Amino acid sequence: MKKNAINRLIVSTQIVGAVIKELGEDAPIFETHCQNYSNLSEAIISAYQEQLDYREKDMIAAKLGFDMDTFAPAQKLPYHIICVQHELCCAGSASRIVKKALRKISKRIISESQ
Repeated sequence: MKKNAINRLIVSTQIVGAVIKELGEDAPIFETHCQNYSNLSEAIISAYQEQLDYREKDMIAAKLGFDMDTFAPAQKLPYHIICVQHELCCAGSASRIVKKALRKISKRIISESQ
């Protein structure tokens, strides 16, 4: 049980980092809203589990290096491998899907903190 909680904390930190990187200049807005949560880690995990479809969850997990069900560490995969696994035409498609999913998570965090 403790290991799962630690894995969830690590994954939520990875997701926050990826969201901040994706948002670029808009990251301070996201960071401000993150401060409104008493348990940001659980809010991030909840947004990941509830806002994203199976493919989006799997692709984020592969890119950031964790198992999407158990949150255990796994090998990080490059976009060209992810696109093959999901039968996409190119690595750019996988990148766009991951970036869109990260933005979905940020929108959920921002909207629920108000």
